Amino acid sequence: MFDENSQVFSEDYINQELENLIPPSQPKVIMSSQSQNEPLKIGNPFTPQQTNSNPAQVISSGNKLSRKRLSTQHPVAADNNKKPKSTCVHKEEIVNLDPNKLLSIHDCLEYYSSDPIVKEYVDLLIEIKIIPVIPSQSVIESYVKSDMNTNVPTEISINLIKNFMTVFQNNYFRNNVNDAITHEVHLSNPIVQFSVPDYQSLPLKTLEDVTGAKKMFMTLIQTIYSEGSKFNTEMKLLRNMKYIHDTLLNSNSQTDVTQIFWNIYCIHFLKAKTEFMTRFKIKTFDWSRVKSKIKHIVPKWRRDDQPPPVEPFNYYANDIVKRIEEGEENFDGNAVASKYNEMKVKVNEAVEKLKTQPPNKDSGIPKFTERPRIKPTRKRNNTNNSRKQIPENSGQPNLSRIE
Repeated sequence: MFDENSQVFSEDYINQELENLIPPSQPKVIMSSQSQNEPLKIGNPFTPQQTNSNPAQVISSGNKLSRKRLSTQHPVAADNNKKPKSTCVHKEEIVNLDPNKLLSIHDCLEYYSSDPIVKEYVDLLIEIKIIPVIPSQSVIESYVKSDMNTNVPTEISINLIKNFMTVFQNNYFRNNVNDAITHEVHLSNPIVQFSVPDYQSLPLKTLEDVTGAKKMFMTLIQTIYSEGSKFNTEMKLLRNMKYIHDTLLNSNSQTDVTQIFWNIYCIHFLKAKTEFMTRFKIKTFDWSRVKSKIKHIVPKWRRDDQPPPVEPFNYYANDIVKRIEEGEENFDGNAVASKYNEMKVKVNEAVEKLKTQPPNKDSGIPKFTERPRIKPTRKRNNTNNSRKQIPENSGQPNLSRIE
């Protein structure tokens, strides 16, 4: 499920490149002939490099999902890809920025013309030309301690803090979901409302296959949401980069904009991280001990270890059974054949009548189901505990869960 080779950055490389950007005691002065309407040229130390060294924690820590497309793994996702999609005009530029396809946008490029979220992501990436990443903690602290005397508007600071805190929440969700997938823990039990005739007599193989299908379904759902959460994380980082970029563009700063950019970025990142750790209840789970929520459903006689039922039963036979018991049914061959022929005539007349009528919800294929069941009314619990996606557990907060 996971492909560690998909992480293409060397941790030593990234940290070294970032440390090279840490400003000296006096800011550099640059001679800029850049027009105010042109995007700033921010130094980007995150250019992907092929390496055999240990992969770095770039977007978030924890396991990373394989970069293979879902359509190559899951028929459900493949069906959706049969719909015609448009080709992104910026595909080549994005591949040049991220040749190793670390970012999640590569799986969404065909939605560029139809999804405004994807379009915003692509446009921001093309404009800023910085891969949305989180530097290591040591590099962040180094930038925070460098005094650049930068003033950021209050509204921009608030937006930066909110987006960074959403990044931490996304990473917390994604890290836990990925760990659950690794340990084959299914975080929800899908309810299948499917009426099967003679359910009591289904072979055990069928029941086990249904349970296996539910597990595959939940694994697919968890994988898809994890990938979507990764996209959200990158989007929030890009928006923050855009906020800082536009702030520096409007300030006409004559100092090194690269140094100021990362100084603002890291200061707000660290402040948001401090607040998030204070406000959000972070828990550490031992996923090897968490039980899957998938329930293996079997008939009652199997649960109670009883012999299988042999007495015939069919809900729709109740009327004829009653007539047989009261001696009202004639089993003479000619009488049975005559009754059958009468039924065929009525059915053919009904079919011809349906052909002359406009289609509506009441006409169509008859429903061959078991005895109609009245769905019980379920009381909705509106408390916060009823909507938890991650199981409860106790433990010490772990910073790695949000990074």
